[in-house]
Parts: sequence; C-alpha cells; structure tokens
Amino acid sequence: MLLQFFELASNKALEFDSGTRARLDKLQGRTLCLHITSLNQSVVLTPQASGLEFSSIIPEHVDVTLKASLPALVKLGRDGLDDAELEPGELEIIGDPLVGQRFAQLIAQLDIDWDELLSDQFGPSPAKVISSVAVSAAALAKEGRAKLHEFVLQGIKENDDMFADPLSARESKDQIDALATQVTQLEKRLKALLDRV
Repeated sequence: MLLQFFELASNKALEFDSGTRARLDKLQGRTLCLHITSLNQSVVLTPQASGLEFSSIIPEHVDVTLKASLPALVKLGRDGLDDAELEPGELEIIGDPLVGQRFAQLIAQLDIDWDELLSDQFGPSPAKVISSVAVSAAALAKEGRAKLHEFVLQGIKENDDMFADPLSARESKDQIDALATQVTQLEKRLKALLDRV
C-alpha cells in the first residue's frame, strides 16, 4: 500500500514536470535500488514509458544502488542534490556512478505536492491531521538530534582529559618505541649471558 502510494505520488509529480520527465526517459531500462538505511528497507525503481515503477522485489541485477538515510532523502527533496547539506555516509552510490547521480538528481527534483496527494487519497480533514503530525514529528526529530549533538559535545568537553592531543600521543608513542628497543637489546644481552654460563 505504502509503495503504491509513493509510486502514485512520484508519477503524479512527473505529469507536471517535463524537465524531470525528459531526464527519466534517459534512464529507461535501468534499475535503481534505493536502500533507506534508517528503515533498513529497499525499494526498486524502474523508469518506464508510463513513469516510475516501484517494487519491493529486488532483481538479481541492478544498475545502481543508492543507500541513503531518511533525513538525507528529505534534504535531497528539499534542497536538491547540489545544495543538500549531507553528512558523511548519508548518501552512498554503489554501481554506475553516472546512473547513480542521474537517479539521485531525479529523486531530488521530484516536486511532490504531499498535501494535495494526501487529500486525494484520504480526504481533506485526515490529510490535514497527517500533515500536521508529520510536521510535528520532523520538528521533534530535529530538536532531538540537536539535543543529542549538544549532549555529546558537552560530554567531550567535560572529559577532555581522557583524550590526548596529537603531540602528546606522538611523544608517548616515541617513548614506547624507545622502551621496546631497549627491552629487545636487554633480551639479547641476557641471552648472550645465559649462553656463556
């Protein structure tokens, strides 16, 4: 049901976007596996003449796999591929990099009118409730992420004596290496002394 909803949303957005539709035509015959890491779910997208076809069945051969977190997909949709401020590891392209970039741009450029789509599917009142809940959940998630980030930074600051600065670490390593050399020399001398006795 959810997969068909996203397929419907994507294809409805493509009806009114001739530029994205033209880019989609160039990808016909290619298969993309979109793995949403936050949900540990994969979706296969195949461009057809009629639009995007979504499937949960992963074929033996895919041209490219995009691994992305849910926040990364939201950033791509909101800011576009070039302007999305992605964290390291939020988006990974496995396979043909050119096809991967084209698919990522296609996903980023789909301008879905979620309010209208929700209203068409569920009616105006439930759509407003769903939209409101989604906005609240997104704000809560953003606030939680900021608080976690602040908590981790505070913990590091309070325990900064646990972490060695690079110069101290290098000096300690040099001292350990020197001690290891002295131990090796002492072992050789002891062995030579024992051989004499």
